[in-house]
Amino acid sequence: MAWRIVLDSMVWAQAARVTTQGRQGPAAEILGLALSQQFVLVASSYIRAEVIGVLAEEPYFRRKLSPGFDPETWVDEALAGCADMVEVTGPPVLHQYAKDDPILWLAAAGGASHLVTWEERLLDLKHYRFTQVVTPPAFLRAWRNPAAHEPLAEWKVLRRGPALRPRRAPT
Repeated sequence: MAWRIVLDSMVWAQAARVTTQGRQGPAAEILGLALSQQFVLVASSYIRAEVIGVLAEEPYFRRKLSPGFDPETWVDEALAGCADMVEVTGPPVLHQYAKDDPILWLAAAGGASHLVTWEERLLDLKHYRFTQVVTPPAFLRAWRNPAAHEPLAEWKVLRRGPALRPRRAPT
């Protein structure tokens, strides 16, 4: 089963910053693995717009990126190389932080195995539907563990849906 992951906009922004400085960090390593077709990134136009906005408007990132860096071109090339674009909407999930809802909807609708983020409010969820919420270093540790590449049998059964779950014999 191929892993499908969603990257939060800050993970994308960190990958851009590290990539332009010629260094390697967890976010850039994850993006590099995706570009080498090790797993599939799941993205949406919402994430694309959010990443471009962070890279173009946040003073911290503007200072860290090289002068000729074009956020739109970089994001579009990365998405074209490794992403499955999914557009989805849904009901409110985090009522106090509605801007994070599209990321959670994307993870659920896109069949993501992992949501990679630094946001504490998302990390506190630990799971959303069948998506595990982790930091970039935690994702890389799981990726490097060969036993983690196959989901647990219990999760396979749950993914099939309630009608297909094996029934227990009456006692």
